[in-house]
Amino acid sequence: MKLFFAAPTLLGPGSTILPGNWYRMMRRYGDQANWFIPFREMVYEEIRRTEFPAAVSRRDCVFCCEDETGLVDFVTKQNRAGDELYEVESVEENPTLFRADWSIVTGIGGQRVWDQLEEQARRYWSTQPTQDVEVLVASPVRVVRHIPR
Repeated sequence: MKLFFAAPTLLGPGSTILPGNWYRMMRRYGDQANWFIPFREMVYEEIRRTEFPAAVSRRDCVFCCEDETGLVDFVTKQNRAGDELYEVESVEENPTLFRADWSIVTGIGGQRVWDQLEEQARRYWSTQPTQDVEVLVASPVRVVRHIPR
């Protein structure tokens, strides 16, 4: 299965990206980190676990896009100009996948932030995306090729 992946690291063909890398990186946050991000992820995971248990966990996945155009759109809109782009394939023949709309995952302002995040998480887990699609892959993925920018 052909998918597309972005990371700030230069990888070669055959390199393997393991599920859970996003959470591994958050665990390295220092005291100057934006703590809203891990808080948001904890809320999303709690809503998934209690209300959408069949969905692939954001904690235990590899985040990919369905096509190269979607990946370029993602790194552009998310201001990730330093990321390298890759075509990847699942290591498993039939991996468990979950399609979501990555544009739902935004900052929150005002009052009752926790309540707002819970509603945002419910939209994320229940929306059938038509654009801004991210694919949560519950399997390692392998780099097929680096996509020059």
